Amino acid sequence: TPKATGAGTSEIDPFLDVLRESWHVAPRQYVLSALDSGYLSPTTARALLSNYFYLTHGVRILDLIWHSRAQLSPLWGVYEIGVLSPILRVFFPDNQLLTTMNNELRNADIYGFFPTVWGAAIIDFGALGAVIYVLLWGWVGGWSYYGTKHSTLTTPPLLLTFTLASIILSPIQGPLGAANSALVLVSMLLLGFSVDLWTLRSRNRVDVSGR
Repeated sequence: TPKATGAGTSEIDPFLDVLRESWHVAPRQYVLSALDSGYLSPTTARALLSNYFYLTHGVRILDLIWHSRAQLSPLWGVYEIGVLSPILRVFFPDNQLLTTMNNELRNADIYGFFPTVWGAAIIDFGALGAVIYVLLWGWVGGWSYYGTKHSTLTTPPLLLTFTLASIILSPIQGPLGAANSALVLVSMLLLGFSVDLWTLRSRNRVDVSGR
């Protein structure tokens, strides 16, 4: 039987302070009781609370984004597509878009948080643009599903795989917002197009020689 020490909570007080001050959340009393009674170790509690927060806080962040939408300027993909930031810094050092983005996100208290697919779309394209963006992504998913079932092309199943993965991650981030996902999408499309083009050319050669 775990021994009550009363020290479990005090061991992770700095972490709990971060929860309260930076994330504006706190564990429920039964979690604190489990810590103090020894049923839950500080290390396990820290890991569980961190992962639970990052997997579930998207709804709250989406609410903050929605209420701050009037103060957020459209970023046209710079927020989601990480590779655009270094491109702007290197090739367009006088561009103020990154500074504006950082300031607006900090003022809205959403800097550094996972925004969900809808939150990311609103930040990048505004409320109306977010609707168009999500509808377009849905159309891409439908096209890739249809192409996978009714053709032998390589591109549709690759694109469908990416789309399904983005749906799984949608409570956390947009389809182009995970680490280098935009580059992954481009590489998958290039691979699919190359294979499909080579296949079509091979078939045309066979048809011509067969005649």
